[in-house]
Amino acid sequence: MSLSDKDYIKKIAEDVKENPDTSLRLIKRFLPLAAMLLMAGLLWLYFVKSDHSSDKQTAPLADTSANTNIDTLDAEGKAATEVWARKLGENMELTLPNGEKIMVPANGVEKQLLEFLNQDCQGDLKAQWFNYDRILFKSGSSQLNSASMDQIHALATIMKAFPSTIFKLGGYTDNTGDPLANKELSGDRAAQVVKSLIEKGASASNLSSEGYGSEFPVCPENDTDECKEKNRRVAIRVVKCK
Repeated sequence: MSLSDKDYIKKIAEDVKENPDTSLRLIKRFLPLAAMLLMAGLLWLYFVKSDHSSDKQTAPLADTSANTNIDTLDAEGKAATEVWARKLGENMELTLPNGEKIMVPANGVEKQLLEFLNQDCQGDLKAQWFNYDRILFKSGSSQLNSASMDQIHALATIMKAFPSTIFKLGGYTDNTGDPLANKELSGDRAAQVVKSLIEKGASASNLSSEGYGSEFPVCPENDTDECKEKNRRVAIRVVKCK
């Protein structure tokens, strides 16, 4: 009479208990099988449970360093961003000489500066200043609002595409307050923008800055808030083209 599976297993267990040699033979018999099962389990964990499986490929991350998340801005930064969007138009793509692309406002200073550089900087270099139009400082301070980082990143990218071109930044204020303090503040602001450009990859040896205070106003009357706002600015010009 044949034994049931349960009785057969029980018999083997009793043999093992009564005869140590039987236990050793069984261990030797089942050791290769155990090793194979262990290897199969490890392979299953590797291919099924991990992200190394060939059917789970991660898409490359887009470079978002130039895109400021508006949700992270303070109230002043958000308000400025909304004004800039209305004044400067929709974003457009610009292709630089090195093949890199940037997204900037259609009526922004980046487009104007790039056109000037691509045309070999025709005209009087000392007279041709380009006013930053998306730069915001804390009132009475040289501290940049984070809303400014988009423009700084874009201009630094342009500078890297023209590695032999030398630039100068100028800082300006309105005519309110002490002229000497205004000149110092304007110099600090221009220097802070230069520092931020360098942090974004622009060459330190290709950049300089100077503060002019209330000199050279773009709105000479200085008699309204709007006029004074235009005079409080940072501008850039080319010192040496290419």
